[in-house]
Amino acid sequence: MSSITRSHEIAAVLRTEILRKQYRPGERLPSERDLAGRFQTTRGAIREALKQLEQLGIIDIQPGGVRVLPKEEASLEILSHLMELEGPKPKMADDFLQVFEVLCVLSAKRSIAVADEDRLSFIQEQIMKMKADPGSKELMRECWTALSSCFLAITDNLVMRLIINGLKGQLAVAMSGVQTNHPVDVKRMTKILNGMNRAVKTRNPEMMGSFVGQYFEWVREVTIENFSSHQATAATGS
Repeated sequence: MSSITRSHEIAAVLRTEILRKQYRPGERLPSERDLAGRFQTTRGAIREALKQLEQLGIIDIQPGGVRVLPKEEASLEILSHLMELEGPKPKMADDFLQVFEVLCVLSAKRSIAVADEDRLSFIQEQIMKMKADPGSKELMRECWTALSSCFLAITDNLVMRLIINGLKGQLAVAMSGVQTNHPVDVKRMTKILNGMNRAVKTRNPEMMGSFVGQYFEWVREVTIENFSSHQATAATGS
């Protein structure tokens, strides 16, 4: 087994122990020498494993030793590991969606303000598709994906795009095993889509931001209801 593979295995074990609070924030990890003895490996492999944990933001390597950091200081990547350990949680999914909402509202408002006519037409086309069948979850998902991609392309903000890309993968983990079987509120969705359509026609960024925000509020409500149904089903064993 290569030292690189071994270092990843060691990092995974220590990461799990830290996230399970076997080592608490502020505590020191055992020395490189002690860890090498525990894992029966070289100090070089231990050093590489510790670098991986430092990149996650859950430890701080100093000349005097290695200290555990609070998870709130960690990088975004740590979320998938937390969810693997704890299972899907409604608050975590809702936290993701709140961040999505902020970023999507911001990009939607900016897009309406600066988009050329071709892109405005594309946005309106996606809205009209959804209006034609507002009860279709598959169509809704397809069109909202197209809209969000269009908004991001128009705003041309690389940092925003990278954050959203990272959040998408993490949200998929958060929702793993949770059935999204709640029906679309057709009346509510039609009102949102009508509002978005008016915002495009009048080039009104604030109006567009408001209705995109209302869409995400609905998504968050549905997500919580899906989690509740999932937990109830799991509790009854059916």
